[in-house]
Amino acid sequence: MLLGQELGKYIELATNIFFDQDLRGDREREVGFSTAASYAIRGEALKVGTETSYRHVSDKVQGSQGQSLFELGPSVTIKPYLVPGSILPRF
Repeated sequence: MLLGQELGKYIELATNIFFDQDLRGDREREVGFSTAASYAIRGEALKVGTETSYRHVSDKVQGSQGQSLFELGPSVTIKPYLVPGSILPRF
């Protein structure tokens, strides 16, 4: 399930919640979520923000132990074709 929201003119938030169950092979199961928040510095042309991700992966061999992974990091979005006066070709 993917949810997103704009707060005002500059802030965007998004979250994704997922569950994945393999029906064949090792019957791996993956549960988790990811989130992102960004702030528009120059409209759609330049945004900075942060992203997080959590996943718990288990399979039949590992039983209920499984592995958990949490990631946190920065994000930058640059769209030079939206900057006035840019000389990039448009296709």
